[in-house]
Amino acid sequence: RASRAIVVHSVDSLDKMRQIAPGVPCSVIPHHAQPAPPKLVGVDRTEARRRLGLPQDAFIVGHFGFITRPKQPAAVIGGFARLVAHRSNSLLVMVGADNTGGGLQALIGNHGVDGKVTAAGYVDLTNFYLYLKAVDALINLRYPSAGESSGTLARAMGEGRVAIVNNARSFAELPSDAVLKVEIDGDQAAEVGAHLIRLTDDPQLKASMEERARTYARTVLDSRRCADLYLEAVRRSTEVDTERPAARAVPGASSGHRELPPIAGGADPRDAGLAMASHRSALSLIDDLAARTLPLSGTAVELDLLYRMLLRRPAEDGALRSAQLAVAAGDITRSDLIRDIVGSREFREVDLIERNLTHVRRESRPFTVYQGSPVGEDTTERVVEIPWALSRVGGARRLLDLGYAYASGVYLSALLALPAPELHGLDWSASPAPGMLRTRGDLRRMPYREGSFDLVICISTIEHIGRDNTGYGLPGHTGSSGDVETIREIERVLEPAGRLLITVPFGQREEHSWFLQYDAAEWQKLLANTSFWVEEQTAFRLDAEGWQPTDGLIGTERLRYAKNGAPAAQGVLCASLRKPG
Repeated sequence: RASRAIVVHSVDSLDKMRQIAPGVPCSVIPHHAQPAPPKLVGVDRTEARRRLGLPQDAFIVGHFGFITRPKQPAAVIGGFARLVAHRSNSLLVMVGADNTGGGLQALIGNHGVDGKVTAAGYVDLTNFYLYLKAVDALINLRYPSAGESSGTLARAMGEGRVAIVNNARSFAELPSDAVLKVEIDGDQAAEVGAHLIRLTDDPQLKASMEERARTYARTVLDSRRCADLYLEAVRRSTEVDTERPAARAVPGASSGHRELPPIAGGADPRDAGLAMASHRSALSLIDDLAARTLPLSGTAVELDLLYRMLLRRPAEDGALRSAQLAVAAGDITRSDLIRDIVGSREFREVDLIERNLTHVRRESRPFTVYQGSPVGEDTTERVVEIPWALSRVGGARRLLDLGYAYASGVYLSALLALPAPELHGLDWSASPAPGMLRTRGDLRRMPYREGSFDLVICISTIEHIGRDNTGYGLPGHTGSSGDVETIREIERVLEPAGRLLITVPFGQREEHSWFLQYDAAEWQKLLANTSFWVEEQTAFRLDAEGWQPTDGLIGTERLRYAKNGAPAAQGVLCASLRKPG
């Protein structure tokens, strides 16, 4: 914040700097493409392979730089294995030190590509460029990312090599006709493999992309151009008035409005301009969806939209079919459908959660339920666990949410509104969540390095890990110790003194096919596998009047799942756990 100017390599980083230092001038200057050493001028792919002893007729894929978890080695090896199955004379050269602790070799063996992968290790700059010139394509995945750019990628584009990158953060800004992109929340190995197969099957596509990569490097990443941009940024910084402007007031914001905390991105929640800009960008989509509801056959579309807006979740297929038939037969009207939704138990629950979250945001105090003041008669544990957890996020800067894909929309809206500079989501499934850096993966083997986050949120998720999740359309991945493996992974990816906000169904221990309900003994057994210490924990129970706290963990032994008229759990445990500093 004391800087006279800031230089970043991407718009993604520009946005982050504007949040951190809103009054400091900031320039975007791309990472330059450093040319090859003079001794390698004129060396082409054929000559590079000759010098390195690589086969001339093979399709060679490169991976450059330190091999770490964020470089997604599972997707690299898995994608390459798909290429080998399609074209046997393929080779993967991995140039850089292996920091996976044996994980890379295990992946190579598991995919049966021994003999197809060459580990060059750390090499000097000359050999680095020789390998870069020798390959047909390279894989340059990076997630999670702090928004950094890649010098290797810039050099590769300068050499006219086709790169496969993640469609996220700074890499998403690269032109799609110059690089190939894979989604972070999709099957990355499958997408990498599909891209490699396309390149080997379509020489014309490969040649055209090589030329576009070379052109992009020559026109945008040219080192002389970048140097001029740096000089211009320095010149402008000397002209900046030393008095920094105060934070911009939102036009039309009444001084009578009580001050609200910032939302994600640092934007004022009363900023109508932000909302209208978002509306304009989506207007054509809104118009299209509205038009699809007009015919009689559009009842199912309308009902699904109503569910998503009012209940904050998609409608079930059965509900859509029955509503479509009933409206078509004239048994009910569309207004009847709306009336039924608004009068439902579920809508009342969503309304209560939203009101609790609004109260929490205004008061900036941790949410709880007091003895003798029950809340949420005939509701699920969501009315307690969601505001309880989100009101304790505090000043987290790097936040990971586990199991976001099937979370309620009311929860996701509140989560996305948190002012955390980095919000990540991990799930076996994939679901759109604007503003969240999403990854598809196993919670028992998280694709993050140690100490990546200062806060992890796990709401009613850990009890499903290692259970039968086919009801969610997910692979089983069964194993009785799934929760133990998951909480150990959570501990690993948390930084020292990092926190875990976790909730689980609680009461009598019950084994269900798709989840485990914990009792006090099972909960203590889970924590015994970690070094976490309990910073705060409260158990809540549902009775005829609503949710209220229990006396410690006592009196929960008879609470059963979906019994005695409860719509779901009769008990829930909410805990804040801290990793030793």
